[in-house]
Amino acid sequence: MLSATSSDLDSTRLALKLTDPRCTSENLVGGKGASLGLMTQQFLPFQNDASPLKIPAGICVTTTGFRRQVEANPDLAEAIAEVKSVCADHSLGIVPKAAMEQACQR
Repeated sequence: MLSATSSDLDSTRLALKLTDPRCTSENLVGGKGASLGLMTQQFLPFQNDASPLKIPAGICVTTTGFRRQVEANPDLAEAIAEVKSVCADHSLGIVPKAAMEQACQR
């Protein structure tokens, strides 16, 4: 289970290293970011040259960072809305490839 902690109140951070303990908070980095942070922190201590699982260093954009970027870039906000619209038109979750490619051409 992913946790939300008092450090979630740090809404000034725009990005966090995946190794940062705060990177497991869905409130701070969203669900996918929290999952990546959790996986990194769980498997990284066991990684060595013989490990079949290689975890590269990385960062996760925080929800605050994402919102600020969307607010500062109207074209990005429009492109996201267009992709969401294409997905909403296909309630079964099956989006035709051509429709998604067209929406992503921006």
